Amino acid sequence: MHCKSYSKKIIPLLSLVLAVLLIASGCGETTQTPEQNEVDHPVESYSEGMAMVVTDDGYGFVDESGEVVIATEYDYAESFSEGLAVVEKDGKYGYINPQGELVLEVPYAFSGSFSEGLAMVDTGEKAGFINTQGELVIDTKYDFVKDFSDGVAAVAIGDKWGYIDKEGNTVVEFQYEDASDCVDGMATVVLDGKEQTIQIKANE
Repeated sequence: MHCKSYSKKIIPLLSLVLAVLLIASGCGETTQTPEQNEVDHPVESYSEGMAMVVTDDGYGFVDESGEVVIATEYDYAESFSEGLAVVEKDGKYGYINPQGELVLEVPYAFSGSFSEGLAMVDTGEKAGFINTQGELVIDTKYDFVKDFSDGVAAVAIGDKWGYIDKEGNTVVEFQYEDASDCVDGMATVVLDGKEQTIQIKANE
């Protein structure tokens, strides 16, 4: 009888302690606002007033207040550059404006961000450049390309790098094992395994 009476007293006490612990821990659940559930932190720094974010739904953009302004509906995206952002959905690439409107569709396996009015495109075999109207202005004949900077772009044919201008003219011959972007008229290249700095001037 004594043990039975003790059990009746201890069970309510244990229940009370358990209830307090569950309340303190939030019953094992985490409370989040809808915004926290929807959006991860920006995956890149802000560019032109917006930053790219990624959720379970896909890539999108937030403004400087953290509000989603372009829905996270894309399979891939890059930051805004020169008023446009490259996006990809269902294997198709295009460019959107800051309002989220698709303003340019491109029929390539990959396309990059605009730099100095041109963006690289890749057919899956060779690469070239388009303008902001989507017109191919430098043929897809290169094996590797980098963005335009200071009026020139580092491009490779086979394993040799050189530089071209915006007309597609060669301004530095294809002889290097690697080549950097041109900054303030200077670029770093690799020749015979050694780095060196060269001066580049785009054709006028």
